[in-house]
Amino acid sequence: ASKLYSDIPIGHWSENAADILGELNIFQGVSSNEFGGTLFINRYDVARVINGLLGKRSVPTNIILLSDIRAGHPDFKVIQKILSANLMSTQENKFSGDKKISRYDFANYILKTLEYLQADPLSIRNQPKPLSSFPLEKREMLDKIVNKWQLSDGYTDWDSNINRYGAL
Repeated sequence: ASKLYSDIPIGHWSENAADILGELNIFQGVSSNEFGGTLFINRYDVARVINGLLGKRSVPTNIILLSDIRAGHPDFKVIQKILSANLMSTQENKFSGDKKISRYDFANYILKTLEYLQADPLSIRNQPKPLSSFPLEKREMLDKIVNKWQLSDGYTDWDSNINRYGAL
């Protein structure tokens, strides 16, 4: 059973991943003892995950004026750090933190973060999967996520919103 989250069923595939990422302050639960796995993630969640992956790494931060995020917002510093590193984008001077994230966008943000960190993928564990059924403009990024980094087995619902379990 999960050591941190009471709402993850015993034997669920996410037990270890949720505990490890929670203990490392990379991907926190929705409360101190609930993970909220079936809830869709939003842009605030992604910013926090990216910040967790960056850890204490220093990022030259610019003040980026946003019409929907003020200096007193609890995620203000995190969002400024992520945007300054160009790991997420804004539209029309808004962060739109409550906006749900597609599986594709989440994977793209994680890939940008891994490349920013100059991380090395683990050795290849699985044979490369063909991705010819995906739109050409998405194939390069998906190939990196599915085949190079092997962070996903490949999905057909890349444009669907992703929940917290899927983000693990």
